[in-house]
Amino acid sequence: MPVYNADPFVGSAIESILQQSFSDFELLVVDDGSTDRSVDVIEGYRDPRLRLIRIENKGCYPARNAALAEARGVYLANQDADDISLPERLEKQVRFLKEHEPVVLLGTTTLGCDLADTFRLPQPTHFLRDSSSTIPHLVETRSVQSTSAFTCATMMLRRSLLERIGPYDDRLCFGADVDFVARAATVGKVACLPEPLYVFRITPGSISGAGSRIQREILSIVSGAFARTGPRRIREFNEDEVARLLRLAETRRNLPRASERIKWAYYHTRLATLLRVNGHFRESLKHSFKAIALAPENLFKDRKLLGNLVKGGMRGILGWPHQPSAVGPDSTTVRK
Repeated sequence: MPVYNADPFVGSAIESILQQSFSDFELLVVDDGSTDRSVDVIEGYRDPRLRLIRIENKGCYPARNAALAEARGVYLANQDADDISLPERLEKQVRFLKEHEPVVLLGTTTLGCDLADTFRLPQPTHFLRDSSSTIPHLVETRSVQSTSAFTCATMMLRRSLLERIGPYDDRLCFGADVDFVARAATVGKVACLPEPLYVFRITPGSISGAGSRIQREILSIVSGAFARTGPRRIREFNEDEVARLLRLAETRRNLPRASERIKWAYYHTRLATLLRVNGHFRESLKHSFKAIALAPENLFKDRKLLGNLVKGGMRGILGWPHQPSAVGPDSTTVRK
């Protein structure tokens, strides 16, 4: 679990692991140079399974690599500091990997929640199932080579996978988790459990528009490298791609810090999207209008915001189809 300035949420994230039905684990929490009270919160837990590792601020992927270098387990699982693992997550992932040896990496579907975790709704997945095998829940290789097929924080992998493909490629300032899954798929099977076992918290600190553009360009470079090397070979970046990745990393470092206004606008847009894809069109429109009020300029450059307004408006304002009135707290259903 990499942690950077997550003191409002890191306690809930830690507790969600310490309270797992599967108890034979170590929890490596890597403080990535936090300047808030995160370390105080972490040190308040006396569970012997928890180990705190402190490093200078280098970013999420170097922090994950620091944990991988220290980990002693047969299976290695991710957890983000502002998310929640549901109680049977580790148990069900370990069981699946024990029963299906060809699978080297296993994710789960997820629920998305708002900042205060007042509702939980299924997040869409972006992959095709591989029905050609007797192993259940496999993901087609092409589904993981250019996009985040499932939430990468949900994944559990075999230690032996690291010996074959190495750790996260920290030359990638975004998308190193997508690249890691894509490399895993070149040497073994990747699967995703259909049961949501992880809660992804949408926060105002999520990637904003400028970061999204950099992320898309990085994923395009990764996709091109895989297309060039072929489906069963681990990709290698050529000199031009490495130079482009270095320039993008430098561009990201020099991006002006997004204002609170912009952060909250993107937060409401992401909530609107989650609500819309789950059929809660009026609530989606409410958050879309909040996003526009905060950052009206986004209406002309944010495709998700525009899509929420058009698709949500047709259903929410015109009333087709009928939609429930409110989202129930901590629930995947709607309370009318």
